[in-house]
Amino acid sequence: DMAISNGGDGTLTVLLGSADGTFQPLTDPNTTVPLVVQSGADPQALAMADLNSDGRLDLAAANQSANQVTILIGNVSGGFDPLSAAIPVGNGPSSISVGEFNGDSRVDLVVANKLDNTILLLFGNGDATFTLSAPVPFPGPERLLVADADRNGLLDLLVAGPTVGSLLGSEEPAQGIAVEARNLNGERVGSVYYLDASGQVLPGAASTASNGAFIILNVPVGPDPIVLVRAVSGAAGSALIDVFVDGVSYIKLRTISLQPFVVSVQGVTYDPVGPPPAGVPIGSVNIQLLGMDIQTQSSASGDYSFTVDANSEYIVKLFFDIPSR
Repeated sequence: DMAISNGGDGTLTVLLGSADGTFQPLTDPNTTVPLVVQSGADPQALAMADLNSDGRLDLAAANQSANQVTILIGNVSGGFDPLSAAIPVGNGPSSISVGEFNGDSRVDLVVANKLDNTILLLFGNGDATFTLSAPVPFPGPERLLVADADRNGLLDLLVAGPTVGSLLGSEEPAQGIAVEARNLNGERVGSVYYLDASGQVLPGAASTASNGAFIILNVPVGPDPIVLVRAVSGAAGSALIDVFVDGVSYIKLRTISLQPFVVSVQGVTYDPVGPPPAGVPIGSVNIQLLGMDIQTQSSASGDYSFTVDANSEYIVKLFFDIPSR
């Protein structure tokens, strides 16, 4: 299927694909009259994604002359219903694209505002509403491409206008975020402590400092050890991470190299939970690559190393030896 923006009359044309490779306009099932989807004034660009987490594709239209983005929610008939309020985004939005920029597993949008020389991120809340970022300066942006240009696992922005440039995604600590942990029954568990730059607990702190560090202690280990860690205030989205309270951690390792074809992985294992101070090196941690005949153990100072094939992904299991009783 495809959707086409009609800038002259503020509408969208929806064409449904047929098995023979042709397209037919979306029609009213009762009258067979082609349906007109209202998208707001002067739609110049479209982006498609599931913006409200209902399993159906939705549309976001950049309305250039209105300086807005209109969200259109996909319905069961293949059409789209616009939300009542458009989102003001800047002067002359000329391009819009989809990504996931803040790590909360929700769909975000990015808009190029050609006439005020800015890029604007719209962080999705999971319900087709968005929290806007501060504008990012860029001269005359006209077109956007979202891609992992530097292959570090984070999405970047490639921007074309009078000049072509890139805005590289990065991970930065966030201040003022309050978090909690809940089990799968929705019950709050454990005690949250926020840390300073040296890993010491900040007495009375209710949110993260500039280093973004926190620990959660005293989480009971039950029959279902999954704990959901969420931001409760100060963040555009809420999802942070799901963890296992069983003394075992799993991480994904990606190796990228043109040459050599076998690479050495080196690092240090740290104690993430304490007792405080957290974040100190800890030894005797078993390191196992699942599905591979590779297992080692960190030294007393936390150092470890092993060799793997380049340009591959691995699941790494970190665990302690459990003493026999």
